[in-house]
Amino acid sequence: MIKDDVGTLKRDISSNNVLFTDPVFKSLFSNNHSIMLLIRPNTGEIIDANLAACNYYGYSSEELMNMKIYQINTLNKDELKMEMYNAVQEKRNHFYFKHRRSNGDIRLVEVYSGPIMMNEEELLYSIVYDITERVKAEKEITYLNKSLEKKVAERTLELEKINEDLKTEISEKLIIERSLKDSMLEIKDLYENAPCGYHSLDQNGTIIRINDTELKWLGYTREEILGKKKFTDLITTESKQVFKMNFQGFVERGWVNDLEFTLISKEGKLLPVILSGTAIKDIDGNYIMSRSTVFDISHRKQIEDKLQQLNDNLEKIVADRTYHLEETNAVLEEEIAERTRVENELAYNNQIMNTLLNNLNVGVSMIEVPSGKGIFTNEYAKKLTGYDFLPDASEGSLSARFTVYKQETNTPYPDEEMPIIRGMKGESSYVNDMVAVHPDGKKVLLEVFGTPVKDVNGNIIASLVSFGDITRRKQAEDDIRNLNHQLVKTNEMLEEINSELEESNALLEEEISEHKKVEFELMKAKEEAENANSAKSNFLANMSHEIRTPMNGIIGMTELTLMTDLNEDQKNNLLLVKKSTNSLLRIINDVLDYTKIEAGKISVEIKPFNLEGVINEIVSLFDINAKQKGLSINFTLDESIPSTLYGDVVRLKQVLGNLIGNAVKFTSQGEIDIVVKPRNLDTSNVVLEFRVKDTGIGIPEDKKEQLFQRFAQLDSSYTKLFQGTGLGLAISKKLVELMGGEIWFESHFKIGSVFCFTTPFKINEESLLTDSVQKTDVISNSESEIDSKQFLVVEDDVVSRQVIVSFLKMKGYKILTAENGQIAIDIMKNTGVDLIFMDVQMPILDGYTATREIRLIEKHKNRRTPIIALTAYALTNDKEKCLEAGMDDYLSKPINFNEICNKIEQYLG
Repeated sequence: MIKDDVGTLKRDISSNNVLFTDPVFKSLFSNNHSIMLLIRPNTGEIIDANLAACNYYGYSSEELMNMKIYQINTLNKDELKMEMYNAVQEKRNHFYFKHRRSNGDIRLVEVYSGPIMMNEEELLYSIVYDITERVKAEKEITYLNKSLEKKVAERTLELEKINEDLKTEISEKLIIERSLKDSMLEIKDLYENAPCGYHSLDQNGTIIRINDTELKWLGYTREEILGKKKFTDLITTESKQVFKMNFQGFVERGWVNDLEFTLISKEGKLLPVILSGTAIKDIDGNYIMSRSTVFDISHRKQIEDKLQQLNDNLEKIVADRTYHLEETNAVLEEEIAERTRVENELAYNNQIMNTLLNNLNVGVSMIEVPSGKGIFTNEYAKKLTGYDFLPDASEGSLSARFTVYKQETNTPYPDEEMPIIRGMKGESSYVNDMVAVHPDGKKVLLEVFGTPVKDVNGNIIASLVSFGDITRRKQAEDDIRNLNHQLVKTNEMLEEINSELEESNALLEEEISEHKKVEFELMKAKEEAENANSAKSNFLANMSHEIRTPMNGIIGMTELTLMTDLNEDQKNNLLLVKKSTNSLLRIINDVLDYTKIEAGKISVEIKPFNLEGVINEIVSLFDINAKQKGLSINFTLDESIPSTLYGDVVRLKQVLGNLIGNAVKFTSQGEIDIVVKPRNLDTSNVVLEFRVKDTGIGIPEDKKEQLFQRFAQLDSSYTKLFQGTGLGLAISKKLVELMGGEIWFESHFKIGSVFCFTTPFKINEESLLTDSVQKTDVISNSESEIDSKQFLVVEDDVVSRQVIVSFLKMKGYKILTAENGQIAIDIMKNTGVDLIFMDVQMPILDGYTATREIRLIEKHKNRRTPIIALTAYALTNDKEKCLEAGMDDYLSKPINFNEICNKIEQYLG
């Protein structure tokens, strides 16, 4: 238990950090070079971690505080709980564990842990020391002790055989041997029980705080040290020079690491130590005092001396090491050259993107906000409008720059209704009544989509429009209406003709011929409309592929770089890049989802799932954002609901994610409540009602009818505050109806909203009798198993290939690569691999064909290698095509590293 003189604790709810009221101890926790953690004992959650813990485990502070201790400890959850229980029974606060760092490295650690009260909650305060090297040294000392004891025994036998005249000499030698044994025991005892020392110095270098360990080293009492001794009074002349050389830099920089000093004890004994320190400054940056951590390295020095004596071939090893370093430098130069090549390829890809924009069969234009100056217009936009222009709203009315009319009124199109102008105000819009008149008088009917472009802070920086020629489509629709009208007239005429059949047989035959002609024209128009819809779907699929492939490189390289050592600015910049790419990916997925729903290409999949686990998973995705806003998310699950349900869990997660995400987004204070209760329940079916209630901004009465419409955002004031495609609720409504349910809402403006939906699920009789939650044991591969695994990555895109190869190598796997399907087949003829990641679209030989050829080769070898498809297509039934070709599974780009690990675990266990 931490005593009162250490300082009381309190929690800052907004930042989720534990704060000490005493700034000295707050700084001691945050800046201490020892690894320190605060843990909730009943759940294992990591409440707080200092900078040393983040650096040691290789995670950011936010990542550690979203983890549990058994994700770091190699013991599983139950084993760790049992260890903690035994420790409580034995009143023990000293542990030895194995901890896993983010790079997979397993380290031996010594943990001192004790309870601490915070806001009437008991937490565990743990200090962690890495003892991996110490254990190795202990083993070496044990070996030396045994060797020494063996030699002493042998020498004793020899002495017993010597004449009685040598008894005096034998006695002296025995005394020396006993003294040597005693010295070795003292060294071992000192090593096993020597913790680190702490001390603090004021501006003049006088010791103002010191712990018992360092006092024991120095041989002084606390009264003899505090306020009376300077640190320089306790070190040798050589150490004073080191202190003097480093002090000024220490004050300016604010820290110093691993300086070697030699302490002089009260009895005159010398003790070599290594010191790391932190400078404490006031708000004006003035140096106030310092805090230092001191480690006894005398034993290390002794070990170094022993190793120096035992290693007669040191010069040869140094020479070999120099040779290997030269080889390493050569490899580094090759890597630098490779990085330069990758940067050139990125520049080339940017050029390809510009070429793509100028070769799209869709017009694209953008203007800057708030200036209204034009940024770019592609070639097809100039073709559709008939003018070689760049839209520039800063020079007045756009309609004055080129001739556009409103179709129904045939009057100049109002500036305020133009999508590109509405985008400057933060509005997403769509119109299909804009007529562009070319200089030669040709008229083109345009379909125009407009949307604002925002930066990572939500500020509007540009307005983007895309438009296409719908003249022929509109004409086809008009022709269909005219033909239908003509068909009605023809049917009326046929009725009259039938009544006068005998008198006008020739006329009837002529009318029948005309009717068939009308039917033929009608079918032709229908076919043209279907072809137009198919072309739209193919365009969306191709655009998805072209956008997702470079996004895979951007997201992957960002993730890999975030795993390296970065300064705070670099890390923040990369996190902003990651946030922006994820936002763009969500927009693409929303548009594609809605397109697939409209095309009827989404079906319901019935699979078993655990409802409580699903809700916990969705809530955890939004928990961090909610806590940052000071919100709490609560959910209540009716006890009568069976634990195992059968239904489409993927679509259920999508609907819950949209509703909970909106609740967090539009709520600035209060809480979000999620309630699930049954409406109808029998032995085989249940209808559940889900309610998501918030205390947010609510919905005005005059805007409620727009809520479930696609691309709907309530008004410009909301658009300025909250980002989105306006598709989330439209998709949710379609998915709920697809699953056989209904969705509705209740809302009061500025008070809050409740979104409700029902969904039927299948159950079985056993699930009503027993309500057990299945647990899956996760078995981690040992390092030797990982080292033996070899993967083949087949990918033609250089950036995508580099991303997945770098990640797999970081995890310790051996990697072979192929740029196309033919190279992959040649490799599989001569080499065995454990897993294949196969791109679908490649030059020379695509992934489908390559997979079929590999399966034929494997028939003769009587083996089957798991093949996981990689593709940037996301609209068509890609997964079914992959399985039909002989592949085992499917990952869509951008590739998620967690999904890669899950697939490896699934197929290699």
